[in-house]
Amino acid sequence: MADTVDTIVLQNNYPYYAVRLLSKSDGTGETNVVKVDRSTLVGSNGLEPKALDIVHCSGIVFGANHVALNWDAATDDEALILSGSFWFDYGGMAIPGLGPLRDPLSATNVGDILLTTSGMVANGGYCINLVLQLRDR
Repeated sequence: MADTVDTIVLQNNYPYYAVRLLSKSDGTGETNVVKVDRSTLVGSNGLEPKALDIVHCSGIVFGANHVALNWDAATDDEALILSGSFWFDYGGMAIPGLGPLRDPLSATNVGDILLTTSGMVANGGYCINLVLQLRDR
């Protein structure tokens, strides 16, 4: 058996891309699963965006130690560690002047958004709303 997961696209309107990530686990969890593939998106110049920056992340993680979101690279770049209920606004609405949480663009950057669960139990899961800003340069 495997975890039951779904990625639902909520918005795909440049420069924003929003998804809802859902999971109900059988206890096996997920490791470095691509949840947003940067190469499938199109920037304002008609090309693949250079980076996916996080503007907003909210939701709940239950029956797990935590869920990690990372930017894919040879050594993945940590974006967020999520546990319990959470709401993060990096778009500046909550704190004026605060911009998106930016992918650091390491030399080996792939830039996809990866998800890994830790300590997931049977019938645990997550519901994560993620709003990304596509960066062209």
